[in-house]
Amino acid sequence: MQLYMQWSSGPKYQVDAGRGDQYVVDLDNHTCSCRKWDLSGIPCAHGIATIHYKGGTPVEDYVHSYYSKDSYMTLYNNLIMPINGSQLWEKTNQTAIKPPAYTRQPGRLRKLGRQGMRMRCSICGSSGHNKTTHHRNLPQKEKPLSRGKGRPRKIPNQDPAVASDKANSYKS
Repeated sequence: MQLYMQWSSGPKYQVDAGRGDQYVVDLDNHTCSCRKWDLSGIPCAHGIATIHYKGGTPVEDYVHSYYSKDSYMTLYNNLIMPINGSQLWEKTNQTAIKPPAYTRQPGRLRKLGRQGMRMRCSICGSSGHNKTTHHRNLPQKEKPLSRGKGRPRKIPNQDPAVASDKANSYKS
């Protein structure tokens, strides 16, 4: 995709994406009129092209701060606590939790098919194929040497004297 940038005013740029598509990118507000940058917080293709066109600052400075490692660490600082394996859990006198009772869903039952049955051919009696696919399991026939299509070729290493004698015999 070929993008053409044009400075408009201040931090705003107009990006021509071809086929009549034009977008306005505002680098100070971290927005693009395609709205991908606004929704995700990560610069869209138009924004990245404009950042490279302007130069100076890396693209990572335009990514929203909630994608940074610091915000990730503060978010999960107290939430993910380590736990012991199930063999070290405290034993209680409570009854074990059981899954809920199964209730059959309404509707017609599905046919399970013929699982566990072997296919047997009604023509030859062997297993592994049926009457429909019997012809695929026959042994290969030896193909006879086929003659080429069209007119037979002249033999290139033929003696010219013999060839002229044959040609004279046809004329007379």
